[in-house]
Amino acid sequence: MSLQTAQPAAVTPPKRHHFVPKFLIEQFAGDAGTVRAWFKAQETVRDVLPKDLFVVGQFHSLYRQDGSRDPTLEVQLARLEGMVSPVIDEILVGVRGNQVVDITVEQKTVVDLFIYLQFRRTPERFERYRADIGFDELLRSSIAAWRREHPEQEHELEGLPDAEIEKRVFHNSRIKAIRHFKGPVLDAFRRRYLDIVHIDPRIRRQFVLGSTPVMPFEGLIHPGETQLWLPIAPDIAIGPGPLGNGFRQIMIRDPEVIRRFNMAICAQSSIVAAASDRLLQSLRRPR
Repeated sequence: MSLQTAQPAAVTPPKRHHFVPKFLIEQFAGDAGTVRAWFKAQETVRDVLPKDLFVVGQFHSLYRQDGSRDPTLEVQLARLEGMVSPVIDEILVGVRGNQVVDITVEQKTVVDLFIYLQFRRTPERFERYRADIGFDELLRSSIAAWRREHPEQEHELEGLPDAEIEKRVFHNSRIKAIRHFKGPVLDAFRRRYLDIVHIDPRIRRQFVLGSTPVMPFEGLIHPGETQLWLPIAPDIAIGPGPLGNGFRQIMIRDPEVIRRFNMAICAQSSIVAAASDRLLQSLRRPR
């Protein structure tokens, strides 16, 4: 399974691209169809329609040389989301009905790819990577060297300020990194259980959904074991578990586990959404 094999028939993709899928956001919506969202930079909490949350214009479109956009990645991601959405629904129905979740190996492969891409493709994760490797300075040096070595092609950059060139190159680097990930990484997911984590309703706790939605966390359940959870609803999260085949269904009965996970999401996200205003307010002013 790859993004390339998820290529659908030609469609006209939207210009506004969700980096957290709309079908996931809808799981956190209330009766009015809106999600309660905390915009940390503005220090505001307000109701938002799922179509307007975790969305950026042309976020998955590659810049072509003439400045036009190639939406191939957005089309492929939309196809993948269409494949994974019914599997997520099946998991939610099974867990809430106290049934053993039974999805096929092929369905698990789709879910594995989906979780991995949700871990990789958010704006904040790439901005952190950009800072960690000193991308901006490296890029400026590369552009300067290219200008010195290819003066006859200077017309290709004519009219574009260096800041715009840097923006386009970084944007395209991000798109290519998403599209051409290494197979061994996904193979590592395949060799692990798919953990399906359910919050015991008796403890009256919920997951949040962040603009960085997938969070690695060590020792959250067992010492020395790293969890990588993606909340798919206020009461359920999924992620790769330890080495093994199939699935593990885990019931969380300790409120502190949920609080620590939500706090970690908040620390890495600029926008945090939840089904509960009370939950967001408690995270804004932690004890």
